Amino acid sequence: MNNVIIVVTHKQCEIINNALYQSVIVGNQDIKMPNSWRDNIGDNISSKNPYYCELTALYWFWKNKSFQYDNIGLCHYRRYFTKNPFSNQPKYFITDKDINTYLNSYDIILPQPFYWNTTVK
Repeated sequence: MNNVIIVVTHKQCEIINNALYQSVIVGNQDIKMPNSWRDNIGDNISSKNPYYCELTALYWFWKNKSFQYDNIGLCHYRRYFTKNPFSNQPKYFITDKDINTYLNSYDIILPQPFYWNTTVK
């Protein structure tokens, strides 16, 4: 299957070099990040980013790129899907092979809930 996980960002950051993960820049148009997509071209709602956050990237992807992929994922601002909830090291990132394996048994891939012992109070 042809999979992609879009990693949304609104500021300069380092994106891993991995064909599965593709960065999409939203909001700030002064950012220069090679090989990143931007949500302000084609059919878009980029101007609504202050109200809809990373969903402007998802809308842009749906309208302009989704036909190229079988499965898509969305990572909230510069985060990645990992097999270890306490690490952001690339060795723990889910892979294209992982996605294909999971989707042979399930319709959707979701994170496991994690409950903190503290509250926002």
